[in-house]
Amino acid sequence: MAGRFGPVHRGLANFVHLYQSILPKPIPGIPYNKHAAKSIFGDIPDIKRESPGNLPSWIAAQSRRHHSPIFQVWLGPLTKPTVVIADFQEGQDILLRRKELDRSSFMSNVLSGEAKSFHITLKTGPQWKTQRRLLQDLMTPAFLHRVAAPPNIYKSALRLLDLWKRKAHLAEGRAFSAENDVFYAALDAVLDFGFGDAAPMRALIPQVVLLASMSAANGMAEQSSAHYSDVLEFPTASIDPALEATLQSAENVGGAAMTGFPKLAWSVIGLRQGIRRGRAVRDDFLVDQVLQASDRFKTQLRDVDNEDKHVKSAIDLMVRRLNSVMEREGHLLPDWIETMRAESAGFVVAGHDTTSTTLCWGIKFIADDQTVQQRLFESIRSFHTAASSEGRLPTHAEICDANIPYLDAVIEEMLRLAHTATSQDRECKEDTVILGHVIPRGTTVIVPN
Repeated sequence: MAGRFGPVHRGLANFVHLYQSILPKPIPGIPYNKHAAKSIFGDIPDIKRESPGNLPSWIAAQSRRHHSPIFQVWLGPLTKPTVVIADFQEGQDILLRRKELDRSSFMSNVLSGEAKSFHITLKTGPQWKTQRRLLQDLMTPAFLHRVAAPPNIYKSALRLLDLWKRKAHLAEGRAFSAENDVFYAALDAVLDFGFGDAAPMRALIPQVVLLASMSAANGMAEQSSAHYSDVLEFPTASIDPALEATLQSAENVGGAAMTGFPKLAWSVIGLRQGIRRGRAVRDDFLVDQVLQASDRFKTQLRDVDNEDKHVKSAIDLMVRRLNSVMEREGHLLPDWIETMRAESAGFVVAGHDTTSTTLCWGIKFIADDQTVQQRLFESIRSFHTAASSEGRLPTHAEICDANIPYLDAVIEEMLRLAHTATSQDRECKEDTVILGHVIPRGTTVIVPN
């Protein structure tokens, strides 16, 4: 009898041993959910049950649950533990000063499906430093005030106001959603910033044209019986395929991240015919913008030092920085067109997503607090006395030169409360110590916002 069941016993023992070997292995001394270490799915069941679709909220709750500024979680099946640091000073130190930590492989995998050569997907090193130099001056006040804001972004802001005036007239006192309008306005602003007049298509222009052809009598008649507490739905005009593909890229990144297995997700997403067509349209647009900027630079070589005169967009400045890299290193970057395309795709997708999210939350917060709204209005009005007395809007030059402390404070609060970037993550390049605990090499460390 024993001989008959011997193979069964051995098979069962092997199965138990295999199961035990793939269970989560906690890092000693760091708090964790005990039951998560007994399941190959880690903390995933708890996340889906307690906070479906809101991982940042669930992570924040774990710090309170463990009464600890450091804890570990398992965010997928068969994965190593991820360490979470819920301490501001330690988190700041990790992000700014700890050289034994670098950008995580997970985030690189999340972004690489749409911009595999984008500098954020690279580990710190010569290639990363070279590509980072291409964008290093794009966020300086000088560039933002001299190139980005006037006059293109200013025109997009005026276009948004025009759209809302038309909608308010057609709505006749009823509420309407502003989210999609802000979404398109942010995309236009990023296009203005990135490519200037070289890219003529905009997302808001078709919306304004559509509403201009409507009237309260014929355009919204089918909704005239709606209760005034209901949100009025306006039709949306189609936008340029390259812009639509850009918006789709952001959705793809979010979808890949939510799976927990971005590499596998991208392999599936990339098989979809519509995704492949959209990427081709977007990439053709971006490569064309890169080549146009390169051609413009070639015609300006005799006056190469006069950036104020020739740089009209981010892509113009990036091409000039690329030329500086070539002069310093004696050769062009390998596959420089792909590098420039990836960097352009990166700042367009990331810039649009973060800007639109922050603005949407900011508008909601201001609308919810009438006291703040009134004080902000009075602060802006009291500074722009010339515009106020002349019954006009401030010019872009007046806005760029403004120093309004309360406006700065409101913007700071918008950025703080919007949680546009819910967390930052890093990966240990070597064994290290954080808050007195030894963290093994290869461990992902999350710093919540």
